[in-house]
Amino acid sequence: MRKSLKLCVVSVFCFFGLNTFSAEKTVQEPTQFRVEVKNVHLPLLIFDKGQTIKLDKENFRIFEGEKDVNRQIIWTEQGIVSFSRYEDQAIALAVAIDSSESMIPTFQPNAQLEENKLEQAKNAARSLFRSVFREEKDIGLASEIAYEINFLDSDKLEDIFGANIPRNFFFRNTYFSFIKRYGSVTFASTSLFINQDWTDNLKKIEIGISKANQPGGNTPLRDAVFNLAQHFSHVNGDFLRVAVVLTDGLDMPDPQVAGEVKINRHSLAEVINELQNNQVLVYTVGLYQQEPALLFGSNRAVQATDFLEELAKTTGGLAFFEVNLSRLSAVFFKIGAMIRSVNFLSYEPISNTEGERLIKVEAGEWDTHNKWHKKNYTLFHRQGYFYKK
Repeated sequence: MRKSLKLCVVSVFCFFGLNTFSAEKTVQEPTQFRVEVKNVHLPLLIFDKGQTIKLDKENFRIFEGEKDVNRQIIWTEQGIVSFSRYEDQAIALAVAIDSSESMIPTFQPNAQLEENKLEQAKNAARSLFRSVFREEKDIGLASEIAYEINFLDSDKLEDIFGANIPRNFFFRNTYFSFIKRYGSVTFASTSLFINQDWTDNLKKIEIGISKANQPGGNTPLRDAVFNLAQHFSHVNGDFLRVAVVLTDGLDMPDPQVAGEVKINRHSLAEVINELQNNQVLVYTVGLYQQEPALLFGSNRAVQATDFLEELAKTTGGLAFFEVNLSRLSAVFFKIGAMIRSVNFLSYEPISNTEGERLIKVEAGEWDTHNKWHKKNYTLFHRQGYFYKK
C-alpha cells in the first residue's frame, strides 16, 4: 500500500453511540436530502422510555411538507409502499475509524492492548460485523483514507535543501515550517484506499479491517466522511445504508489566519449533502480520553462536537460520546442492537414538483372507529430532502 498519512475507514452500515443510550433529549432540526430515485427510503428508529421498540406498517403515517407562495408548510400524507425490518432487509454496512497518531500509544512501546485505541476499535468493528452481518445478503466494505501530502510547488523547497523532496509524511514538519514563507506550497486532498471493496464475504471484510494498522498525522475528518459517502454511490438496490464514524480527536478547522494549512477540502454542508444524496444514515462516536477543551481549547472542542452531532442529526442517526476506552465494545454492542431495531419504510412522493420537502412521521394506532391515536414515542428519521426530477 502507498505510504501516506492515514485515516482508517472501514465501511459497514451501522450506528455509533456514546456514553448514554437515552434518546429522549435529542432534538432534530429539518434538513435537506436530494433524492433522485422514484421512492424515498426512510430508515426509522423508535424509542419508548429510552428503549428501542418495533412497530408494524399500520402503526406509521408519513407526511411530506411543501412550502406555498406564502412560505406556509402544506402537509400531505403519503402512502407507504413497503415496510421491512432487519430480518428481511439487506444492509450495506460502513464504519469509519480514525487512525491518526493519537489512536495508538506511540510513545509507550510496552503499552497493553487496552491502551491501544486503534486495536480496540478494530476488535469492536469485527465484533459488530459478526453480530449483524449475514453473508449473501448484506454487504460491507473495508478501506483506509490516506492523508497524502503532495508538494505541488516543491521546486522552492528543492532550492533550500538542494535535493528533491520526497512526497511522504517524513518531511511533513519541514513542509509546515516553510508554509508561511512559501505560500504557494500546498498539498493534495485525501484519497480513499480500499482494503476490501463491497463484498458479502465476512472473512474478507475482517481481513480488510485488520489492514488498518499504520496511523499517523492529523485527522481530515470532513474529507474522510465525504469520500466514504461517495463510495455508497456504488451500492445498487434497496439496501439499508448506515455509516458509523469513530474518532478520538477533533475535526481540523479551516484556517483562520494567513499561513495556516487547510486540512479539509470539503465543508460540513458538502459532506452532509453527499451523505444525504446517497441516502446514508450516520451514527457517530467521539472517543476522548481527556476533555477536548483541555487539549485544543473550547472553540475547537465545540466545533468537533458540532460536526459529529450534525452528521448524525441531519441524516437521522444518533451521536454518542464515550470517554472510557473499556466501554468501546459496549458501544458497538448497542450499535448492533440499533441496527437490528431499524424500521425501513419506503414511499413514492405524491407531488412531482421539484424543490424542498420536509418529512414528518407519526407513530400510533387506529381504533375500531378508524380514528388515529398518536403515541408519544421518540422517533429518529431524516427530516427532509430536496426532490429532484
